[in-house]
This record gives sequence, C-alpha cells and structure tokens, in this order.
Amino acid sequence: MSNQSTSNFINLHTSGIGYIRRVRNVAVRKGGAFYAASISAMFGEKGVKDGVQYVPYDVKAVSEQAEQVLQLIQADANDQNKRVMVRFNIGDAYIDSFKHQSGTRAGETGLTMKGRLLYVTHAWVKNKNDGDDQQGWNLVYELPKQQEEQPVKTGTEG
Repeated sequence: MSNQSTSNFINLHTSGIGYIRRVRNVAVRKGGAFYAASISAMFGEKGVKDGVQYVPYDVKAVSEQAEQVLQLIQADANDQNKRVMVRFNIGDAYIDSFKHQSGTRAGETGLTMKGRLLYVTHAWVKNKNDGDDQQGWNLVYELPKQQEEQPVKTGTEG
C-alpha cells in the first residue's frame, strides 16, 4: 500500500442493470443544474415466478458521460409507452427517507437508495406493447471499450 498514491476518499461502487425513468434536469438556486434519474435495479433469478426483485435508486449524474447518456435517453425514459433498461455504475450509495406526498401512502415514510451515477455502459429501449419477454429491445447506446477501461473523473477525487 505504501507504493500506491493515497486519497482521502473511500469509494463504494455498485454495478448492475435496471429500468430507468424520471430522467430530468434539476435546476438549483445555488450552483449549476444537474441531471438525475430513478433506476429500478434488478437482482434475483430470471425465469422464476417472483424471482426478479427491484431496488429503487435515485441517482445524480456526476460525470459528463453519464449526463450525455441521460440526455440521449431522456425522451424514451419519460415516455409511458416505452421501457428503457441500462447497465450502470453507481458510486457511494446510501439510504434516504422521505414522506409520501400523495396517493394511498400519503404521509407515510418511505425509503430509497441514493447515489452518484458514475457512468452507463449500455442502454436499450423497447415499446411496452411488445410484451414482457426478452425480445424487441433496441440497443441505443454502448460505451466505447477504451472509455470503459479509464477511470471516471467526477470532480471529487483527490
């Protein structure tokens, strides 16, 4: 460890695949706007009844690459007639609580995972009326191999 450069940061990275929605540009009073999205990350066993489960993430794009992909897929991800799936890398995930503002759970406390969207390696789009099987997905983005091997610069590394 003495030969490696040291940093004041300890990073937790999560990689996975999931459905993305609510892609949006968030304006803030102080500081610059940023892109955010909701990802339903999948885990479990495919092909088994109730075998696949989902973990909801609210993410903020922290790299130029992640912002560019969110801009590319924003219209499809926000279209109620389409499904968009992404392969992603999230950094520094944590649990956050919130109050439901409307619906049958209004006033109740909910939990979600939050994190920093480091990069997206793949994005696929499918029309919802094409069924629930694995057919009909169109690849709309793939990260070039040389970028996959380079570390992501997010402005927080020391």
